[in-house]
Amino acid sequence: MDTIFFAKKSISGQNAVDGAARALIDNIYPFAGKVAEFWSNTNEVTVWASQDLSSKESRALVCKFDADIVNGDHPYATDGPVRYMHYYVFKGPQMTPHPAVRDSGFVNVTFNKSEGTLELRFSLKFQSNPPGPDLDGNGTFENVRGLEHPPT
Repeated sequence: MDTIFFAKKSISGQNAVDGAARALIDNIYPFAGKVAEFWSNTNEVTVWASQDLSSKESRALVCKFDADIVNGDHPYATDGPVRYMHYYVFKGPQMTPHPAVRDSGFVNVTFNKSEGTLELRFSLKFQSNPPGPDLDGNGTFENVRGLEHPPT
């Protein structure tokens, strides 16, 4: 069984997680979010950024990758170390997912597990929703810090 540690608050009560995410995904509103979650279990790392546009509309960008990923460029492939990349649009109670398309580009990762830091950039296609032509997407997670992970 994997142990999961969340890093929303430090023991002192201050936010432990910090960082930003930016993305341009075709004709969707530009994303400029703040990292809200950055955590790891023994197998994978998850980073989640969100942007509130109003009290009823927000966006989120989420990436999951192998905890033992090698720094550098990785194709976004089915069996690759980058497991998941999604862009979400929330309007009221409705959620519209835009998953990244496998084999459509790359993700560049610079991850330091011991220091709990991450820099990530991507150039991928994302699925349209409703279905249509794939959407070109480019973005980054920048200056992400505050990872919590199980002790070794």
